[in-house]
Amino acid sequence: MPSFFQQPFPSFYPSRHAVMQCGLAGISVFFVLFLLEPFGMDNYTTPTRLGVALAYGGITFFISILFTCLLPVGFPALFDEKKWTVAKELIFFIVLTLAIAVGNFFFSRWMDNTPLQLSSLLRIVFVTFCVAFVPVFIAVFIKQHKLFRKYKNESEELNNLLNQFQLTPKDIALQAAAIQLPIPETATTVETQSGTGLLELTGENQQEKLSLHPDELILVSASDNYVRIHYTRKEKMQQAVLRGSLKNIEGQLNLYVQFLRCHRSYIVNLQKVTGISGNAQGYKLEISGLGDPVPVGRNYNLLIKEKLQHLRG
Repeated sequence: MPSFFQQPFPSFYPSRHAVMQCGLAGISVFFVLFLLEPFGMDNYTTPTRLGVALAYGGITFFISILFTCLLPVGFPALFDEKKWTVAKELIFFIVLTLAIAVGNFFFSRWMDNTPLQLSSLLRIVFVTFCVAFVPVFIAVFIKQHKLFRKYKNESEELNNLLNQFQLTPKDIALQAAAIQLPIPETATTVETQSGTGLLELTGENQQEKLSLHPDELILVSASDNYVRIHYTRKEKMQQAVLRGSLKNIEGQLNLYVQFLRCHRSYIVNLQKVTGISGNAQGYKLEISGLGDPVPVGRNYNLLIKEKLQHLRG
């Protein structure tokens, strides 16, 4: 069981889905309190019970938005998905539940003149945990198991597609024309020639430039206002830094079908990917010599599958 708590788990980032989940949590609290009438809710008249249940549901919604959508933006290092685990997910929800309990306490104090005492606060915390924590724990357990099996099984299919990866003659012709290379009669990649056919990546100020052959480019990663270019030169891994955005580099590579934006922070050369693995956080691209695998963002899951299906031999 302890090893389960160390399993990778998807971290939080602002999205429409996250807002919908917060809304669902608020609605659930409302219906539990209004329809089931626990914790003394039956002492209120129906109109008052409706207002009180709406208030508690609203407190749950707005505090959940603060924790799941705003805090990850303000403290991105704290929510780094590379280090996010089941244990951190549960601790996060414990803290979130405590925050909701405190919000409920101050509303209860205003509504019923509850005395500002530690015992009153602990009672509210206990009630909030009874409503929220057990369902959350079960939901985290089910979600981790479901996502792990999903991405593990689908990564096997992607590996099969990766093994069939091949640039078509049409792809080669387009890329050769883009960098003014002669089209080879038989080839699966654009062949490099000394002194010609260089791909030139340019930074924002147009003075920073990096010239290399398409086959040499391995990975482009974003770092604040810069991009880091990972490439090989004479069989040695090297790096270069250009000022600019990943979107700018993506535009310069759009004629080269082997390059794929797989994450908000990464562009990879699919020809350099040696394997694809999967866990609850999603797909991971293995590239020899890089060390840590490259994550695939959840918004790019379908794209990488479609790309490999298009490029299989």
